[in-house]
Amino acid sequence: MALIFKILKEEDFGLKKMLISRLVIVSGMVTLMSLYGATLMVGFSSDLPREWISNMVLNFIFAYLLQVLIARPFIGFVF
Repeated sequence: MALIFKILKEEDFGLKKMLISRLVIVSGMVTLMSLYGATLMVGFSSDLPREWISNMVLNFIFAYLLQVLIARPFIGFVF
């Protein structure tokens, strides 16, 4: 969370704050979960870095869109 406050300024508008905070959260989540998934699929082999990178690209696209377009509005509606 400290990284988010270093990137944003106090006068930034709400949409920018939401998009940047989701970007930081999704980046950390995608990095670790893609590594976990790649390790499960190929183990600790020479294919791990290639599998990890390809997983990160796909996972980031879907996770960010899901977070911004579906999850965030739904949670805002519920709570």
